Amino acid sequence: MIINITIILFILLINICLYQSYNHFNVKINYKLSNKRNVYMSTADSSNHFDYLVIGGGSGGMATARRAAGYGAKVGLIEKQALGGTCVNVGCVPKKIMFNAATINHIIAYDAEKYGFEIPEGSKFNWNQLKIYRDNYIKRLNNIYQNNLIKSNVEIITGKGKLVKQNNQVAVTVNDKTYTAKHIVIAVGGKPNLPPIKGIEHGITSDGFFQLENQPKRVAVVGGGYIAVELAGVFE
Repeated sequence: MIINITIILFILLINICLYQSYNHFNVKINYKLSNKRNVYMSTADSSNHFDYLVIGGGSGGMATARRAAGYGAKVGLIEKQALGGTCVNVGCVPKKIMFNAATINHIIAYDAEKYGFEIPEGSKFNWNQLKIYRDNYIKRLNNIYQNNLIKSNVEIITGKGKLVKQNNQVAVTVNDKTYTAKHIVIAVGGKPNLPPIKGIEHGITSDGFFQLENQPKRVAVVGGGYIAVELAGVFE
């Protein structure tokens, strides 16, 4: 009986010690995390000088800009087009909308009747109406990204950034204005590489697909990558 009581007291003592150690460790970690955001004190004293300057307003550029601003740095972000990069404007998001539209069309044509739906003859698909809806949806996302940057105290600079040398230091010019920074991040993404073949000027890239005002009746897709396969499926 005495041995059992001794074992129980010993276990309780260990648990108390572990609990106190955990709380002490947890408090130290939380203290460090809560104060870490304020350790970076900006010393940028000019309206055109930043602690952290990002060229490119895509997913990567916006993420690093907001994170740096969250630590107290003075941050500027340069973008010449709509915020969000490829994914939001001419990639994943608008592609999914087009793919969903194609899926609905396939269901109406091949499956709806089997499930008891009576589709009126002569029903038409309006490509332009879909484009208007899709473009408005993308603009809403662009505005959300812009508001998030503003809330994070990131200065948005609209235009094309160009790296230049100024006083033996790297700077960035945008619309004839020069910006300097302690750290410059290049997050410009990429663009399709068109092969140097005859007649290439008559073709379009996946970016051009989202600019089509009218639905093409015949299309030749050159390439067999996942983007080509997806767009071929949408067209079909």
